[in-house]
Amino acid sequence: MRYWKSIFITMFLLISFPAVAQQDIMKPDTIDDDIRELLFVTNAANLGDQMLDQIFNAYEKMIPNVPAEIWQKARTKMRATELIELVIPIYAKHFNRDDIKGIISFYKSPIGKKFIDNQGAIMKESMAIGMAWGQEISKKIAEDLKSKGYKVPNTL
Repeated sequence: MRYWKSIFITMFLLISFPAVAQQDIMKPDTIDDDIRELLFVTNAANLGDQMLDQIFNAYEKMIPNVPAEIWQKARTKMRATELIELVIPIYAKHFNRDDIKGIISFYKSPIGKKFIDNQGAIMKESMAIGMAWGQEISKKIAEDLKSKGYKVPNTL
């Protein structure tokens, strides 16, 4: 009986230990890990890939005679994660670990997820409104300067 009990306990420990170890490995243990999690939760981690795509698209248009394979091979050498690592110290400078954990909690909440889902549309609409507003302000400034006798270039 004692033999079976020892085997059972040993088996239980062997089965349980990897699960516990895996939880410890997956659990962020530094503020840098928390910031990485925040960047992934908010989809900000994708910005590096988006920026690389935009850069390569611009180069492909500027230098159209370069074969697509060359661009593809060059792109595989670039790592968007480099941007994440460059951004981490900025977050750490402005937020402490409890702040980051609170922000992560918000973005994992239903309202936080809704905010993330709608952020692109909000940004797009806000930029359009901002451009129209800026044009209107520029027009008013130009009219004011013209009324005072200043010559204003048509490009404004």
